[in-house]
Amino acid sequence: MNCPHNCPHVTKDSNGNMIYSKNSNGYETWREFDENNNIIHFKESNGYEYWQEFDKNNNMIHSKDSNGRESWQEFDKNNKIPNPNRLKKSV
Repeated sequence: MNCPHNCPHVTKDSNGNMIYSKNSNGYETWREFDENNNIIHFKESNGYEYWQEFDKNNNMIHSKDSNGRESWQEFDKNNKIPNPNRLKKSV
């Protein structure tokens, strides 16, 4: 994951995932990863946050953000979304 802006300060975890960045304007981002290196929490210094949950096959099954958006996804035994038009979302 690359820093989205000029980031003079970057901290990475032992797997090389960027867990913290601060650009030259002082804008900060924090990231948390699960044991499979999936990003599970992202936070920006402006207060925006989002969270993601993954199943045992690393499929993203739930996401939610600080603006109230939320979505759920179900996967079949082949790790495919059975009916992509039926994604469960709330706004």
